[in-house]
Amino acid sequence: GQGPEQSLRLLEEVGSERLKLVFDTGNTLGHGQDPWEYYRGVKDHIVYVHVKDRKMADGKEQACYCGEGVARVRDVLTDLYAAGYRGGVSIEPHLAAAVHLGKEAEDEAAYRIYVEYGRKMTQIVEEIRGAAESALGQLGGSGVVKPEPDAPRHTWTASCSTCRPHTDA
Repeated sequence: GQGPEQSLRLLEEVGSERLKLVFDTGNTLGHGQDPWEYYRGVKDHIVYVHVKDRKMADGKEQACYCGEGVARVRDVLTDLYAAGYRGGVSIEPHLAAAVHLGKEAEDEAAYRIYVEYGRKMTQIVEEIRGAAESALGQLGGSGVVKPEPDAPRHTWTASCSTCRPHTDA
């Protein structure tokens, strides 16, 4: 139930430039907090983002594919990339498994969900980057840093203790 003020206080009291924040788009919702407000409060200290999304179904909050819920995944990533963010982004679906919540899944089912989640994450990031490049063209390039032509367009990882590498060719 801690908010952005407590996160900033922690950073200040530790007093080390080496301590930074990992922002999880879905965790704020589980604590009754607004994801956008929390993000705005700590965005200058974020060096890594975990993406998960949540929505209400049958009166309960539950995991959903990124961009389909209320965690404002697209808004957070759009704002971060517009500000020059070059840190990592990982997908954390919680659709088939969430070990820390006692929810386990069959390996193949979890793998298939990760693949689909990854595809949806890739689509969101490509749309954000495409919109940024379009705006760059409209602005004549002023005020926006354009990535090098051979630079990766985005990088993200999958992180989950139950999702093992798929070995089929």
